[in-house]
Amino acid sequence: MKKIFITGASSGIGYELAKFYLSEGNIVGVCSRSLKKLTTAWEETYSILPSNLFLYEADVQNRERLHEAVSSFASEHGGLDIVVANAGTMITDKSSIPNFDNAREVINTNVIGVLNTFEIALKWMLDPKRQPCAGHLVAIASVAGFVGLPRTAPYSASKAAVLKLCESFAIDLKRMGITVTAIAPGFIDTPFLRYNKHPMPFMVPAPKAAKLIAMAIRKKKELYVFPLMMDLLMTTLYHLPRCIYRLLARNLISIIYNQKKSKKLSLLLMFLLVSWMNVSINVHAATEEGVKIVMTVDWEGMDLQEHNLQAMQAFRKKYPHIPMLHYLTPSYFTNPAVGNLELVRAKIKSVMLPIDEVGLHLHGWKSLFEAAGVVHRRSPNWLPGGRPLSDEECAVECGHNITITAYTREELIQVLEFSRSILKEQGLGHPLHFRAGGWMMSQALSEALAATRFVSDSSAVTTKYLDPDLEGYAVLDWLKALWGGTISATSQHYKVTNDFGSYYEVPDNLALADYISGEEMLEGIKKNMEEHKLVDASYAQTTTYIVLGFHQESAAEYLFEIEKMVLGVSKLQEEAVNGDNGDHRDSGNSCTLRFTTLPHAF
Repeated sequence: MKKIFITGASSGIGYELAKFYLSEGNIVGVCSRSLKKLTTAWEETYSILPSNLFLYEADVQNRERLHEAVSSFASEHGGLDIVVANAGTMITDKSSIPNFDNAREVINTNVIGVLNTFEIALKWMLDPKRQPCAGHLVAIASVAGFVGLPRTAPYSASKAAVLKLCESFAIDLKRMGITVTAIAPGFIDTPFLRYNKHPMPFMVPAPKAAKLIAMAIRKKKELYVFPLMMDLLMTTLYHLPRCIYRLLARNLISIIYNQKKSKKLSLLLMFLLVSWMNVSINVHAATEEGVKIVMTVDWEGMDLQEHNLQAMQAFRKKYPHIPMLHYLTPSYFTNPAVGNLELVRAKIKSVMLPIDEVGLHLHGWKSLFEAAGVVHRRSPNWLPGGRPLSDEECAVECGHNITITAYTREELIQVLEFSRSILKEQGLGHPLHFRAGGWMMSQALSEALAATRFVSDSSAVTTKYLDPDLEGYAVLDWLKALWGGTISATSQHYKVTNDFGSYYEVPDNLALADYISGEEMLEGIKKNMEEHKLVDASYAQTTTYIVLGFHQESAAEYLFEIEKMVLGVSKLQEEAVNGDNGDHRDSGNSCTLRFTTLPHAF
């Protein structure tokens, strides 16, 4: 759990980044010029503000007030791990004559504001009496800092200053244990840019931008520029001879504001775009899109046996680059047979890495539903025979094989919210992704997921892999009726909308290792790659999700199937990069293939 302070967090990047860090269970402090605006913004997202969120009123230009806010947060929570200088402003000149009052406002906010933020952060990070000398300073710059853009001279200059400040600080502070990161995004879909009338190519949604920024911070990058296409464009402009760039910019501003055509500009644009597209096509395999393998773990709530945990630990040690999405049931913490909750939490966390994400997995466990204030049901039972559970069976704990679709929407909302609160209490984050026990779904459950603002559900499953293992189980017939006619090994995510909101269904298209071999997983991955190439033939940016995984409770028995798949994927990745003949050229049939978790926004 990290202590993170973010300036300018009432909207846009700062707001989404704070939401992302809150979802991981971190302690987050945010500030804005107006506490009223800040509070209103956060209350629109949370009816009850998270207990790990702290709001402060502070203008980054006001050094004393900003220092008070940061110091208050740091002293209350025992220091600072990450400070993000995000607050910024941009005022576009309406003519070629500079407005120097506006320029001073931009410089004071974007440059002096960063200095004020870093100053107080370093006082805490470098004071050994308060905490060990360590910490991470982050500044949100912009691709506008790489070249002088027309009509935004103060903004370009301010962001160039931030980039160079961070570059110098990264050199100077490294030996003291301080990491410095400069983030240079392109156009992000935020209120900050919605009044722009000029074209804004390669726009990135703010939630996706926040996740990309968080990943760059986690990897301790000193400079992160995104999206890739904007990086390529700005790199091209930066390396143009300056006389050509100035001619291009002057003609471009003439077209945008005066609607005049320019023959010189047309020739230059053709040359620039042809060169740029050649580069773009060659590096397409490195884009953020592509074929993504999502490794999931279903935590059933049955037990935490040492041999399964050790098998997972060994796998994580061998393949630390593979993130996992842990669909975790909170019943580990409600089961009355469990004595030491700290030990339970430690066992669960012993197999998790910082690159992982926690989702929510629900089976119909008696202890969980009763702790949530919902009357536990003992049927329908998906085991062969399907009889209701007896008093004797439920004397302590029962319900793993009772489908949660037996409950009403209101009951499920109650259990979902309670489950989130347990995981948050245990420092396991705020899950945004869901999978139902037995891959079940109902209208009530769908509405409950939308009402509780889950981003995705992964209960849809390919039933062909479940035979013959589940033969005789009622759940197999239920699943065939529910998903059999619609979900295949190559089915992709789709939006589900109801009266309570929406979420994305991301099919568990390659099921779990208990039911599918490593060879079958590889076959399914190849099919998805082939279909992705057909969709992606015109170099349109698309994402194909391949969802697979295993159960924690049977990890020791089935992880070898997962490892066979991983080794096969490594070979496919090498072929994609080197070509089938290993000649280090793109064969024309490759696509990006990598392991990832699910995004916080689609």
